[in-house]
Amino acid sequence: MENNIIGRKERIILVQVDLDKEEGERVIAKNLYGGGYSAFQSPDQATSFEDEEKAKKISKALNSLYELSGDQYRVRIAREVINREFIDELEEDSEEE
Repeated sequence: MENNIIGRKERIILVQVDLDKEEGERVIAKNLYGGGYSAFQSPDQATSFEDEEKAKKISKALNSLYELSGDQYRVRIAREVINREFIDELEEDSEEE
């Protein structure tokens, strides 16, 4: 059985930073139907990138669009690392005789 929950998980995502707000960070997700990119609050919605190079290209393109339109946003590349581990002991089933 594949271990999908426990263990170390790592992925590369894009984060939109609002330069006008101190806490204005949102993740970037690709719209699978239209091909565009949108910003969301929940990190679970972020699009994962296979490698940093692909993330850099998308980041550069989005930053160019923000600059051209005069928006006060910047897209930054982030590495998300999640490490889940059991903290309790596994008890073996014991049969009482």
